[in-house]
Amino acid sequence: MYSFKLPTDFRDKNVNSIFKTLVKKNETEFQVIYEKTFLYDKDCYSSENIGIDHMLATYAGQRLSEVVENFTYHVPPYNTKEPYRFEFTTTNMELLAETIAYIGYTDEEYEHEIDGDSWNHFVQDAIKWAASPHGSMDDIACYGLWHISNYPPQV
Repeated sequence: MYSFKLPTDFRDKNVNSIFKTLVKKNETEFQVIYEKTFLYDKDCYSSENIGIDHMLATYAGQRLSEVVENFTYHVPPYNTKEPYRFEFTTTNMELLAETIAYIGYTDEEYEHEIDGDSWNHFVQDAIKWAASPHGSMDDIACYGLWHISNYPPQV
């Protein structure tokens, strides 16, 4: 099993670079460790930011689940540094590389200003996806994460 962190391990890498890394690993089983953003930043720790972390992880998991097989996820306790984890299998390294690049890419050319902060397309798309109606919980690959993002614990 090949394990890597998102967005850290592939931040700002292009699809071709990621594809070559995946092919070189010669694996079909993967574990993605999706890091929390806000939790231990004392200035940012709030129920709202717990919800944002869960929303971003939900969307990352959703996008991964759409291009892989045997997808599972792990929801860590909201008040720990433990990251989210996604495990899956795939033989389509090209599609996986494209998805990883999309989740981790933050090139300034693709960033926009929102309330004075730079947000990339992945974050903007995650916000739009989270705000859109979903037919049923079966349409959401990481329903547990989605539920917490919509109803974060009060801190």
